[in-house]
Amino acid sequence: MLPRLIPLGLGRLPAAEPDRSRAILRLLDQALRAERALGRAGHWTYDLNRHIGLMQAFKAERARSRA
Repeated sequence: MLPRLIPLGLGRLPAAEPDRSRAILRLLDQALRAERALGRAGHWTYDLNRHIGLMQAFKAERARSRA
């Protein structure tokens, strides 16, 4: 599901687990900021379902990295 929300290339993520988790969180945060900006601007490409999916993925990844 994650590749549908944010673009993940083969060489884009670090190999080490803590670094990989931080990189995924950073990418999700950037995508969330962009989606929120679209929503605030009332842009026609804003997608509430994508926003919800990004938020759920961000929360799940944050909880996984803390455990």
